[in-house]
Amino acid sequence: NHFNEHYAPRIYHTGEIQTRLENWHDFFQYLSWFMFPTTKAIINAMHIPYARQRIEHGGDSGRRSPVENMLSLFDEGGAVLVSSDESLLQLVRDFQWKALFWERREELSEKFICVPFGHAVYEKGLAPYIGMTANCILLHSGKEYFEMNNTEQLVWIDEKLVALFKSGNTLKKPKDLSPFPILGMPEWDENNQQEHYYDNANYFRPGRR
Repeated sequence: NHFNEHYAPRIYHTGEIQTRLENWHDFFQYLSWFMFPTTKAIINAMHIPYARQRIEHGGDSGRRSPVENMLSLFDEGGAVLVSSDESLLQLVRDFQWKALFWERREELSEKFICVPFGHAVYEKGLAPYIGMTANCILLHSGKEYFEMNNTEQLVWIDEKLVALFKSGNTLKKPKDLSPFPILGMPEWDENNQQEHYYDNANYFRPGRR
């Protein structure tokens, strides 16, 4: 029927991900499905009842619920922060960017990783700019995470995210995601090797407005 031809319902009912040739947006969307298949399927399934209700009541442009907004924000512009040190994750929650990126810089390579999830994060990465921010889910790991290979790390993240989304306890609205100025990560911007880089309060903001 008409509903099943829309983008998200088509994925849900047929498993087909519409992908255009020579299109970065669609390439990175497919890449995200490849990296996090179970999480992407859960997010897609969670969208369906909301999308059906909107489309059956006159189009796909109706007001979205807080849960939908959160799902879209993470699905498009999200990243996952994994750390074996809870205090590093707390610095993210507290917007303590200089403490995280500069004062504890040497610890990050061994205890802290940012893994982009949303296709828009990858697409923006083609032409990075100051202001580039990801909306993050924070995961506390054991030290063994940082001894895994890349494939094992992705599987671990996928499983943890699925459990979070299935629980429905912590991810209910956009503010449940943590904003993260990703160019602050060491070596993600060649200019961030100087301390004053982190003095830009328009990018490394002190808190939510």
